[in-house]
Amino acid sequence: MKPKVCLIGIDGLRLNLSRGTHKMPTLDAVIGEGVFNELTMEVPTLSGPGWSTLLTGASHAVHGVKDNHFVGHQLLHCPDFLSRAYFADQSTTTTVAAGWPPLADPTDTGPVVWERREKQRAGHGVRLLLRRRRRPCLRPTR
Repeated sequence: MKPKVCLIGIDGLRLNLSRGTHKMPTLDAVIGEGVFNELTMEVPTLSGPGWSTLLTGASHAVHGVKDNHFVGHQLLHCPDFLSRAYFADQSTTTTVAAGWPPLADPTDTGPVVWERREKQRAGHGVRLLLRRRRRPCLRPTR
């Protein structure tokens, strides 16, 4: 059986202020049962550069994302980790669920996660789930 990876990223969440407060019990349980790694982001800590670094492993200087507009980015030279997994083993299935279009929407300014049309043409599943919502969809826990 192939190993499975689930990366959960919550933009702007400060875990040092939210863990152990009982406000996010499901996230606390997932962290407690899984593997948790802290990540220190280089400045600027904006969504575009931060997600680009997290998903590609490249520094801001290498991927060229300086802000949330992605002008002048070099993401075509920095494959995301899902694409790297696919290129290493083409039987790999990946899914992207994103609420911010630049992460995965090929019609937007990024995308940070590559579209992989060759996999789509071959009939292999490439799943892309986008949620376009302007307001946060957080509900308070009881």
